[in-house]
Amino acid sequence: MDIKELRREFHKIPETGFKEYKTTRKIISYLKNFENGKLIFGKRLYDKSEVSSDADIDEGYTGALIEFGHAPFFMFRSDIDALPVLESTSDEHVPKNLGFRSEIDGNMHACGHDGHISIALKLAEKFNEEPNLYSGRGVRILFQPAEEGVQGAAKIPEFVTKDVDNMIGYHIGLGEPEGFIGVGSTNFLGVKKLLVKFFGKAAHAANNPENGISALNMALAFINLNRTLIEDSKKKRVMNIGMIHGGNALNIIMDEITLGIDLRAIDNDVLDEMYETILKTSRNISEAVGGSSTVEIIGEARGYVEEDGELTEKLSKNLRDAGFKTTLNPNFGASEDVTKYILDVKENGGNAIHLLFGADLAGSHHSSTFDFDDENLEKYFNATLLTYESMLKN
Repeated sequence: MDIKELRREFHKIPETGFKEYKTTRKIISYLKNFENGKLIFGKRLYDKSEVSSDADIDEGYTGALIEFGHAPFFMFRSDIDALPVLESTSDEHVPKNLGFRSEIDGNMHACGHDGHISIALKLAEKFNEEPNLYSGRGVRILFQPAEEGVQGAAKIPEFVTKDVDNMIGYHIGLGEPEGFIGVGSTNFLGVKKLLVKFFGKAAHAANNPENGISALNMALAFINLNRTLIEDSKKKRVMNIGMIHGGNALNIIMDEITLGIDLRAIDNDVLDEMYETILKTSRNISEAVGGSSTVEIIGEARGYVEEDGELTEKLSKNLRDAGFKTTLNPNFGASEDVTKYILDVKENGGNAIHLLFGADLAGSHHSSTFDFDDENLEKYFNATLLTYESMLKN
């Protein structure tokens, strides 16, 4: 398989979280050719069935996993979803110019996940062809759906990291300079994405407003109070309200309102503290005026700070000895649900590392002009494979 052509093939079919139907089927079509691997997909991947079925994919059970060998396992994770972004039609945009622009209007691989898939498929091909690379143990490669919105990892069951003693995650770009491999990415922001709803009582806004209970007033009190309680630059915690929906008519007291809230912090204890504050204040404010409220988590990822300096330095040195240029502990500075697996593996006594692949991007992440030079994919693949070999020796 040509890694560059793989990337361009997947770039054409970008699909958003849990709707990666074509993407999943195409991944499976390649993985089925690897006779030394055990393929898991559909409800079986979600631990809801004992068999893998193609029919499950259309129900949103997207993603796939392939295993080689036996426990203990070395795990790789690739995200596979795209974004609801309309891709550029400019002739200066390389995917448009070379004929691999998105064929699904309104969706785009604007974060490099098409490249991530290609690297993971090449790894699967390599392990299938050379079983000696995992002699006496095994390899798991996870193709995870729905990273954008940090919903995917939360739905992948614990068996995926069971018996895993080493793990590699990776990402293209994110500020890592072209030509460099970032070893031991750090400062992943923990995030909780919430829908906070307030329920009041409708009434005529002019004739009998006193008979109503305003959901809007509850929301305003909630916003003002939590601005004071939560925002704190010293603890590096942030609350952003990015969505407000409510009301049906101008002359009716609003009886329901929904706030879309994004909570972020590096420290997971701080993130949990913020969430508890949201629960308490929403409940107390609504009950005080005779209303009610609910708080729903629709996506989350844990914060992570890389602290294994010895491992990071060893892996970086091995890459440098092989001719790669490296940076140590690049700042990730965003949220990514790969941290679920990293923390699971480390909590089980294993080693886990995250790599950043340097790229001179044509446009920023999540923009309509995002692109990277896919000539570099072979280098990213080789760096990942060498890091795998180094971790096994370690």
